[in-house]
Amino acid sequence: MKQPVIIIGMHRSGTSMLTRILQDAGLFMGINKDENDEAWYFLSFNDWIIRQANASWDNPYNYNFIDQKFKTQIKRIFNQRKKSLHLINYIGFKNYLKYRSLDNIDFAWGWKDPRSTLTLDIWKDLYPNAKVIHIYRNPIDVAYSLKVRSEKINTNYNITYKTKIKEYLLKGNAIYNISYRVMNIHEGYLLWKEYVEKALNESDALHIQYEDLLENPQSNLKKVFEYINLSVSENHIEKYTKYFDASRKYAFIRNDTLVQFYNQIKNDHIVQKLSYGNIV
Repeated sequence: MKQPVIIIGMHRSGTSMLTRILQDAGLFMGINKDENDEAWYFLSFNDWIIRQANASWDNPYNYNFIDQKFKTQIKRIFNQRKKSLHLINYIGFKNYLKYRSLDNIDFAWGWKDPRSTLTLDIWKDLYPNAKVIHIYRNPIDVAYSLKVRSEKINTNYNITYKTKIKEYLLKGNAIYNISYRVMNIHEGYLLWKEYVEKALNESDALHIQYEDLLENPQSNLKKVFEYINLSVSENHIEKYTKYFDASRKYAFIRNDTLVQFYNQIKNDHIVQKLSYGNIV
């Protein structure tokens, strides 16, 4: 049975960029994905798991209190779904007819979803030899990017007939905003801490710093390919360097307000631990 590659990390930390490269290099990451290259098959299941704990991707606190019974139930459900018609959403109809279950797949596969950072304990129980790649980025650029994205969605929100039906029935998610929490940059920072500290607990993972990836793409990509046992030529690795723009490293230093906020949090233990304490 082929073990999956699971890409984790805080939202807005470069996971999409890395996913696109790995897909191009031959790692199967699903046929139906959202705009962030996240396979709906795993994204929707991760979201469902977190909601069962009365938590959400941007307020994961309650998930910290799940017990072994909760995990056992979730694993039972996934073991049913991995060989059900739901799998078509991930591998397609033809592959489903051929393999019938994730356990029968004979090619390199995996998925990327920041929510997997929260649910990783369950996935590692299901796939103990999974290759986990954790990519992390400095907290200010992450928090600011989350804030901008959420504000943009809030500003551009349009009421549609589907929204009106949901409002009338008080059903579903009308999506007035992707996250009110992260519109506050300090809260975005605290959320970054939750994700990063959770990911760093995975000792067997390959931990990659986003800024180092921008500056040294070839050496870091080579490290990634070797870790997941994916054979990629030196020429191909060199080709992928076009995806990286070193000027995106520490983008916040050009914004005085963000630098001010950075000075407030730069002595935090996790910021220091990840070598982000002396950026400016």
